[in-house]
Amino acid sequence: MEIDIPSLIILTVVLSFFFVPIIYFECFKKRATKKITTYFNQVAQNNNLVLSQFEVWRDQYGIGIDTGAKKIMYLNQANGQNNTVILDLSEINKCRISKEDEQIKTPDGVRNITSWVALRIEFLSLKKTGILLEFYKGKNGDSVRDEFKLAEKWSKIINSKLTNR
Repeated sequence: MEIDIPSLIILTVVLSFFFVPIIYFECFKKRATKKITTYFNQVAQNNNLVLSQFEVWRDQYGIGIDTGAKKIMYLNQANGQNNTVILDLSEINKCRISKEDEQIKTPDGVRNITSWVALRIEFLSLKKTGILLEFYKGKNGDSVRDEFKLAEKWSKIINSKLTNR
């Protein structure tokens, strides 16, 4: 059996055009995720927190809980700014999901598209206004992925810790 060298070279070049961008994107994504995870853990350490559970997503957001200190830590690195929020569970009344949809007209009719997902934290003290912890904000053509499920998960985690006071 004879090997056709020119066909083998062409096949290798064509496959490399397909696989090289995928491999590059995955490496870039892993590097960015590692960078935000490292930064997130560093901020937790600087605030004397030991996160028993945490997640980072979109190379921009992070949330974690220190069950021993009963604190929540949230990070949002939007627009090059590091917005970190640390909340004491003893001050929280409840946590729920906030979601905003936009109606977009299409040739097939009107479609609802999620433009924003956040956790709404309400405090026990009426003097403290509630805050929003953004999980997703549609911009630059990004579409919602698993952020709503993630927000549901963290809402359940936070609310379950509130009942154990």
